[in-house]
Amino acid sequence: MGSTLRSATVSAGGWLPAALIGTAAATLMFGVLEVLLGLHADRPVLWLALLWLAIWAFTALLHTLRAGLDAVGSVVILVLLVLQLGGSGVLYPVQIAPGFFDVLHPILPMTYTIDAFRYAISGGETDRLVLHIIVLVGLLVGALAVTTRAVARRRQWTITRLKPELEI
Repeated sequence: MGSTLRSATVSAGGWLPAALIGTAAATLMFGVLEVLLGLHADRPVLWLALLWLAIWAFTALLHTLRAGLDAVGSVVILVLLVLQLGGSGVLYPVQIAPGFFDVLHPILPMTYTIDAFRYAISGGETDRLVLHIIVLVGLLVGALAVTTRAVARRRQWTITRLKPELEI
């Protein structure tokens, strides 16, 4: 171990600044939409809470991919973003998307985020809202746990890390 800090503390220290910036940006966006543009959500407090939860969950996911996969994580993040934009119903209905999006749609976390946002903004039945919140909380907790594990693994000193092979 290179430090006496717990891996969870180090993991949270890497995630928290981005999560706080995202929270501020989401709050600013919410204020602009509600006050300046006049989009009055059906459930504004729920919508703001969902914005924050989504920011925290997706920031944790991105932090996990970068912490666990290094530079490859950046490529995975880009691919995941493209798949989620096409497969979650955010840009156009999934029914008119190519067939493989029918398979991806229920497993993409942005699907649940968009559906929860739609409920908070325009109302509707609450039967699926609890599922959407559980998915986002699960993504947040799971991503932070995986990041903590990745940090713990990287903090272990091994012979290979102490004395890497020289390449000529």
